[in-house]
Amino acid sequence: MPVGEDANPAFAALEQKVDEWIENRGYTVPALTIQQLAAELGTNRTYLSDYVNSKYSLSFRNWIAQLRIDYSKRLLI
Repeated sequence: MPVGEDANPAFAALEQKVDEWIENRGYTVPALTIQQLAAELGTNRTYLSDYVNSKYSLSFRNWIAQLRIDYSKRLLI
């Protein structure tokens, strides 16, 4: 596998959707669930969970919390 290529190439399409979702601050939606995000991204919760665990080494809930914390920090600066 070429250097820099994702460990799981099957995640490539999902990665693009997640990156766009992050840019649009989708994580600011209150009470967001993995089921809701999976439906919005056109995937299933298991695949999304596997992606988040693989890419960020966090559970879905901790990943969303981290995105929100980082966003809050940027607002304070």
